[in-house]
Amino acid sequence: MQRIDNPQRIRRLINQAITACDLELSGLTVLTEAASGASVTTSLIAAMAGATVKAVTRNSSYGSADEVAEYTRQWAANMGVDIVTGK
Repeated sequence: MQRIDNPQRIRRLINQAITACDLELSGLTVLTEAASGASVTTSLIAAMAGATVKAVTRNSSYGSADEVAEYTRQWAANMGVDIVTGK
């Protein structure tokens, strides 16, 4: 499974993107994918912009559904947000 590192850099880049786009998602629910590698940032951006995020995944060549869901939950915890994952 692909992974990224450097949470401080990822947090900075996400915060810059949220600010640049004036993104405010409070009160909204976003359905997206739980993903491996840099694609995990899709759900993180939504959550950090205030959305309730539900991220789904399935087994694929990128990793098992369980691995990808756990990877997404770990990143969410590291960023101080909650993302509900499922299959």
